[in-house]
Amino acid sequence: MIVGATSQNLRWQVHGRLTQFGLAIASVLATFTLGKAKDEQGNEVDIPEWFTDTPNRTNALHPAIRM
Repeated sequence: MIVGATSQNLRWQVHGRLTQFGLAIASVLATFTLGKAKDEQGNEVDIPEWFTDTPNRTNALHPAIRM
């Protein structure tokens, strides 16, 4: 524990650090553009039907890689 620091003061220090951490994560995420991929002509590329959002990793693999 920091000498001379009260529990209330310590609580605000932790809160301030967590706020700074959250703002840092938000600023990094703001640099990403989420959306479909585009080809050379600027058309959206469709997601292949073999790709799914299943938690079973073997189903999410390309058909040539599946065992």
